[in-house]
Amino acid sequence: MYLFLVAFAAWTISGVLAVGLGAIVIALNWALNGASLYPYGTQFAIANLAIRALCIFMIVSFLVIARRSSEREWKFARIDLLTGGLNRQAFFETIEGADHKNDWCALAYGDLDGLKRLNDVYGHETGDKGIKAFAASVRRSIRSGDIFARLGGDEFVVFMKIGSPENGRLIADRLNEETNAGNPSGNGSLPCSWGILLLPPGPREIDKELKAADALMYRAKRAQAGFSVGIYGIEDGRSDRAESTIDQPDGTPIRSSVRAPA
Repeated sequence: MYLFLVAFAAWTISGVLAVGLGAIVIALNWALNGASLYPYGTQFAIANLAIRALCIFMIVSFLVIARRSSEREWKFARIDLLTGGLNRQAFFETIEGADHKNDWCALAYGDLDGLKRLNDVYGHETGDKGIKAFAASVRRSIRSGDIFARLGGDEFVVFMKIGSPENGRLIADRLNEETNAGNPSGNGSLPCSWGILLLPPGPREIDKELKAADALMYRAKRAQAGFSVGIYGIEDGRSDRAESTIDQPDGTPIRSSVRAPA
């Protein structure tokens, strides 16, 4: 019976706790029953204890290795190995499993500019380096708790809580500064067109919201702008349209920002 408890602790909590639990059980058993369990003398008692301890150690070791292997496989199945961000499936699972309906959020949809040409001219190894450099620049501009994912070859998304819609411009400027300002190619990175959609509190409709953010991104790309910011409108309790501008407290609309020249 106690081996089942030890195995359960090793799989669900930690190997150290499981070994400790096994040691406590053996010690209590000895304290309560003493030598009556081992009528053949001290040497047999010591040998029996050693065998029990070895069995516990082997069981715990096997389960810890199996658990870590399972966790590693689960992580690799959710992570884009090139950028360290979530993959497409993991992104949708994370968003659907989180509760953001009471918060203002931002959904930033990014599309790298020039990746195909870079791959064609210099090869995919250079393109991969550009993607890694871009991912590093995005991470510098977001918080550790924000969600960063790679949806496809050159498509990326960032999802974050922003507190209020007024923070939308700050987020857009920060992403643009890190990924586009100056000469990103000089750092081995690639410039990016961003569609940044601000989401008011309410039920999330991530498929529709991604399409709206994607439309903003293409607006920025056509204008050769670093980003385009929009707010997801609420009409009769449903989010079904995106506005191209957002009024700030002083009445100035937030518009697309032209990318700094390379």
